[in-house]
Amino acid sequence: MGFYGITIPLFIQMCRFILSKLTGNVNFTTPNPSLASIKTAVDALEQSYENASKGGILLTADMYVKHQALLDLMKLLAAYIQNASGGDGTKIGSSGFAIRNTSHTPIDLIAPTNVKAKPSEIAGNVDLSWKKVVGNKMYVVQMTTVADAQSGWVTIGMCTKTKFTATGLTPGHKYWFRVAAQNSVGQSAYSDVAQTMVLG
Repeated sequence: MGFYGITIPLFIQMCRFILSKLTGNVNFTTPNPSLASIKTAVDALEQSYENASKGGILLTADMYVKHQALLDLMKLLAAYIQNASGGDGTKIGSSGFAIRNTSHTPIDLIAPTNVKAKPSEIAGNVDLSWKKVVGNKMYVVQMTTVADAQSGWVTIGMCTKTKFTATGLTPGHKYWFRVAAQNSVGQSAYSDVAQTMVLG
C-alpha cells in the first residue's frame, strides 16, 4: 500500500486522497470499511498528531495507537479494492491506491482448514476461527441457514486475521459457516463447513 516508512502527515494526506477518489466512485459502491469510518479515523489521527507535537509521552502513545488503527482500516480497504476490482488495474487506479508491481509470483492459495464455530458469550453472536493460510491477504466469511449447507450462502464479512465474530444472529437457530482465502492471484476454494447453534 505504500503506507509504511512514511511520515504521519504524508500518511494522512494519502488517506484523504484515497477518500476523495472513492467518494462517488462507480467502481466501488460499497466500500468496506465505510468511507465515513475511515474519515473519522483520519481526523482522529490528525488531531492526535497535533496534540503529540506539543510533547508528552501519553499524547505520543495515543498518536501511535490511532496511527495503527488507521493502518488496519486502510489494509482492509485495500483488500476490498482488490476484491471488488477483480484485479483490474484501471479500476484499482481510480481508487487512489497505487498498483503494486511485484517481481515475484504470488502464491496460489489453499482453502482454510480447521474452521471452528462456537457460540459467543454475547447472546446472538458466534465466534469463528481457522488455521492461517500461507500467502493469504484477506479472508472472506460466508454463512447460510440452509440445513444441507449447499445453498443460501451470503458473505457476512472480510478480515485479515484468523478470527471473526458473526453478530446479530437469532438465538435458538443453527447456522453454517465457511471461509475462503484471497490474495492477488484470486480466491481459494471454500473451507469445510462449520456449524453451531446460537445461544440466547
